[in-house]
Amino acid sequence: SDYIAPDQNLDGHRKIVDAVHREGGKVALQLLHGGRYAHHKEIVSASAVPTRINPITAREMSNEECHKTIEDFGTAAKLARELGYDGVEIMGSEGYLLTQFLAVRVNHRTDEFGGSLENRCRMAVEAVRNARQKAGGDFIIVYRLS
Repeated sequence: SDYIAPDQNLDGHRKIVDAVHREGGKVALQLLHGGRYAHHKEIVSASAVPTRINPITAREMSNEECHKTIEDFGTAAKLARELGYDGVEIMGSEGYLLTQFLAVRVNHRTDEFGGSLENRCRMAVEAVRNARQKAGGDFIIVYRLS
């Protein structure tokens, strides 16, 4: 599966984790939301700004969708822990959704997720905070920023 969610069959993840641990390794699951770089009809982003990478212009996420996405990062981190992963890497890089909220050229919002640098960082900060809360203090959480 290309996503981790409570309603998915997660046996493949368990097999990978077990194999890595058998060899003495550690394994982290990369968590990301593609935002306007996703490949389906209903793409979303911080704002409805066209990109050359995708012919479909993303729809601006509602405030409610922003909060749901923050919760989803936390839920995914918790699931990763339950599956035996040693940690997660939350992708705030390469133009994915969390980066789209940081970028002034993409984020034209006027609510709590737009405008000031603090507000543009809110989605990423809250996603990490929610992941920490749901996965626990001793679970590795890396935030990738590039």
